[in-house]
Amino acid sequence: MLGRKPLSFWKEREVPFENVNIALVIVGAILGLALGAVVLRLSCGLVQEERPSLGRAIVIFFVALLCQAALGGLLGFLGLANVRSALFFAVWLVSSAVYSFMLPAKFLHALMIWLCQIVILCISFFLLGIFFQLVSRAF
Repeated sequence: MLGRKPLSFWKEREVPFENVNIALVIVGAILGLALGAVVLRLSCGLVQEERPSLGRAIVIFFVALLCQAALGGLLGFLGLANVRSALFFAVWLVSSAVYSFMLPAKFLHALMIWLCQIVILCISFFLLGIFFQLVSRAF
């Protein structure tokens, strides 16, 4: 960064956003989409629905994320983004609508697929936390 001004990501703060950071964001997004697709496939299996292929699951998960982001933006514009329970149920309904549209599943099964995803992620993060706690105590 000698002699170069960092790119301003926000006008109030100077955030260096170099090629390494861009690469990390891209790799993180790819890994996040792949993990979400694997969890979607696992959830479909638990609900006894037909599992999509990994590529199709990535597309479905990405479309669901886009719809959730649009919903969050709309609720934020309307001033309802702080109502956590409304946001939870709205995201649940929108994601289930995307799943029922893009998967061969009925809407109620899509609701169960989304709930299975949440349960799987909660259990995974709990086990990951226990693992990191054990590793940190070992060192």
